[in-house]
Amino acid sequence: MRIEAFHQRAAPKGVGDVKAAGNYAPCFSAQKEARDEGYSDVVYLDVTGKYIEEAAASNFFALGEDGILRTPSLGTILPGVTRDSIIQIAKRIATRGGGLIRDVQEGDVSLEHVAHAKEAFVTGTGAGITPIAHVTLPGGAAVDMEVPGPATKLIQETLRNIQMELEPDEFGWLWDPFEAIGMLPALRREA
Repeated sequence: MRIEAFHQRAAPKGVGDVKAAGNYAPCFSAQKEARDEGYSDVVYLDVTGKYIEEAAASNFFALGEDGILRTPSLGTILPGVTRDSIIQIAKRIATRGGGLIRDVQEGDVSLEHVAHAKEAFVTGTGAGITPIAHVTLPGGAAVDMEVPGPATKLIQETLRNIQMELEPDEFGWLWDPFEAIGMLPALRREA
C-alpha cells in the first residue's frame, strides 16, 4: 500500500464518517495512480498530512514494536463495524496477556508509528481483516511487515472462531435467527 500525501479522503467537520457514494469518488484518481504503480491501494492522511486516516474503503490498524495496536479515532473516518469488533477482540487479547498486544489505542497514528510498525492491516465488511505486507511512506521509504503477523493472525482466528461459533461470543454479537423469527408474531401484535 502507498500512503497518499497529496489527496485527502475526508476533512474535519465534513462527511467522511458517513457511508455515501460521494465520499468514495475523490479516492478514484489516487487509487488508479497507485494501482498503475503496482500498489494494491492507498492509505490517506488527514488534512495536516501528519496522521493516518484510513484506506479508501477500509479502516487502518498498526501494531508497534511496543505492543500497542493503534487505529485512528473516529470523527473523519467511517465507524466500521468490523473495526469495532477488532478493537474489542484486541482489548480482550491485551487484557489476557501473552505479549502479542499490550494495549489498544484509538487516536493519532503518525507516520512514525507506521514506519516502526511490525504488523499492519485494514478492516472492513468486504475486506474482513487484510494484512498489509508493504507500505510506502511519503518520500519513498518502504516498510515491510510479516504477513500475517502473529497478532494479526490471532485476531483473524478469534473473529472467525466467534463467527463460526467455535469459541464463546463474549461480546453478544451473534443472535439466533430462529429466535428472532419466533419474536415476529409478538412484534406484529404490538404494531
